[in-house]
Amino acid sequence: MNLVSKYLYTDEVNELVKSHETNKQEQEKVLSEKEKQNQDIFIRVKAHMEETKAYLNCEYNRKNLVRDVNTNETYLAMAIRYGADMTPHEYINNQRLEHAKKLLVDYPDYTIEQVAADSGFTTLRNFYRLYKKKYEISPAKYRAMNQ
Repeated sequence: MNLVSKYLYTDEVNELVKSHETNKQEQEKVLSEKEKQNQDIFIRVKAHMEETKAYLNCEYNRKNLVRDVNTNETYLAMAIRYGADMTPHEYINNQRLEHAKKLLVDYPDYTIEQVAADSGFTTLRNFYRLYKKKYEISPAKYRAMNQ
C-alpha cells in the first residue's frame, strides 16, 4: 500500500467511525424517546386503573384498556412491560389480586366467592390459581393469618 492509499484508507476508517458514533447517538435518542413514550402511557394506565377501578368489571380486558388510555395494543403492551414487567392481561389480573387481598382482610364476613366476584374474577378456580401463584398462599389461609 503506498502512502497516498494509506491516507485515503485512514480517512475512510475515520469516516466510518464518525458515522458509527452518529448512528449510536441517534439510536440512543430514539431509545430515549421510546422510553418516554412507554413511561407516559404507563402513567396513564396506572392513573386510569386507580381512578376508575375498571378492573373490577369481570369483562374488562386489554382492548378496553387500549380504548380507555387512547393508545394501541402494541404500545400498551410495551408500556406495561416497561413499567410493570407484565403483559396487559397479567397487569389487569394483578390489580384484581391486590384488590382481593384488601377485601380478604377488611371484610372477614365476605365469602371467598364474594371476594373473587367483587374483585373482577369470573371463576373461583381462576381466582384461587392466580392468587396462589402470586402470593404463594391460598386466599383462605391468607385471611386466617391476617385476622
